[in-house]
Amino acid sequence: MKQNSKQIIVPLNIDYEKLFSPIEGKDSYKNELIDATYVVLSFLFPSENYIKATSGFDGFKSINNEEINKVIRNRFGKVKSLLMDVNSHSTKAILIEIPEYQPGISSMRYKLNEELFLNPGEKHVSIGPNAERRLLRFETEGIKKYEEFKSTYQFLLDKYESDITIDDGAFDYVIKLKSVLLEKVAKYDGDKDEMTKRVNYTIKEMNSKIRAIQKKRFRPSVSKSNHRLNSVVTTLYRELRYYLRINGNKLVEVDLKSSQPYVLGSILTNSFFSGDSNIDFSLIRIYPQLYNQLNYIVSKSTTDITSLIGNSLYNNKKGFPKYFMSGGLDNCLEIQSYRSLPFKEGFYPHLNNTFLNGDFETQKVKDNVMLLLNLQNLRTRNHISLIQNFKSYFPNINLFIESLNNFKKLKSTIAILMQRSESYLFLRIGCKAVNERLPDVPYLTIHDSILIEEQFCEVLTPILKESLNSVTGIEPGVSVKVIQDPMTTLDVDVEEIWDEILKM
Repeated sequence: MKQNSKQIIVPLNIDYEKLFSPIEGKDSYKNELIDATYVVLSFLFPSENYIKATSGFDGFKSINNEEINKVIRNRFGKVKSLLMDVNSHSTKAILIEIPEYQPGISSMRYKLNEELFLNPGEKHVSIGPNAERRLLRFETEGIKKYEEFKSTYQFLLDKYESDITIDDGAFDYVIKLKSVLLEKVAKYDGDKDEMTKRVNYTIKEMNSKIRAIQKKRFRPSVSKSNHRLNSVVTTLYRELRYYLRINGNKLVEVDLKSSQPYVLGSILTNSFFSGDSNIDFSLIRIYPQLYNQLNYIVSKSTTDITSLIGNSLYNNKKGFPKYFMSGGLDNCLEIQSYRSLPFKEGFYPHLNNTFLNGDFETQKVKDNVMLLLNLQNLRTRNHISLIQNFKSYFPNINLFIESLNNFKKLKSTIAILMQRSESYLFLRIGCKAVNERLPDVPYLTIHDSILIEEQFCEVLTPILKESLNSVTGIEPGVSVKVIQDPMTTLDVDVEEIWDEILKM
């Protein structure tokens, strides 16, 4: 084994002697190509994080040729030849490739063959000093890029240095909750042992997060995928927020009303789709791959578009609304009608009374709006009355949503677009303004809401409204909610938590 060299993890269940036997040339070349192969295999090793990151792509990982060739000295082609040889493994080629590629939109995707993907085994190998230097440089550059990205959220990450605690009453609540859940298990007709395991897992997760907060192990981070700030606090069960304290004081929740519909209205402007990278709140800055995809589409015929969108010809047979990318939004009556909806007063009741004849409960409307935004299956969409009614009033907005949800090369496109846009508006605009006006006031964020001491909420609310309105041109609704003692709502909470446990 090479001494003092970097070790990386590659699949164990590969016959490496057989794999490397076709390599010819000088020893230095052979060693470099072997190291390059190990590096590629380490990139594709199906670790827990890898599987999570590629779950929407059936385990296929995007690898940029230019970037990987910097790491392995332009040997990616040679490595692929080795790994894609049908004799490279006992059953089939080690590497599977999806060759579809669009510059600036989607790199080619790769994964280990199904046998190795499901059962790779784990092997630690060392690589030589030259390969190690290049790999470390690549990793360092990646860390540097992430730190630069994260720096725009540093003022929020710094809030976790505040006096944040959680009341011991949280444990009492969890004990009571466990007791009631186990009573439901006793009456359950199915597999009681399985349900007991699920209840115990849920309770263990709750207690683990309470202890983490007690020990001030908040683990704040910012996702490069959806740009959300995540921490132990953001993943804390909603019922346990009641027990959070800042400076020993209880908190209230300042919430952006109808956040996702509001964000949708905010992006429906010429400036957002313009392609001007000097505009911070723009598609090209927030989601450049999607901008490139849409910009590519507007130059193509409807036939070409069908190859890019999975279910490309929709009910009205028009395909993607191209005017979104050509400056036609600000003068479009449909778009302005949507942007004029009463986000400030109450979007969901208005939608219900105006478009649905008041037939639904508010929560049902909220749930269906989430389906409107995120449901991909077009047949199912056709059977949801809210979506059909929305489509009759806002056909091109619906078409825009359906197109993005069915892109073949970009997954969860609307969800990522909305989450990134929401994070920009709420965190980098709204919370940034709050921080500038109230620099010494500690608070916590949970995606589209702020947890803060009650004494500051009256000052905070107008700051949020003014800052968001200045960027979007739409006045937002902001509500202040007193967080209820979950002991008083235990019966309702138990049913919701039980439903989640059933889905596990």
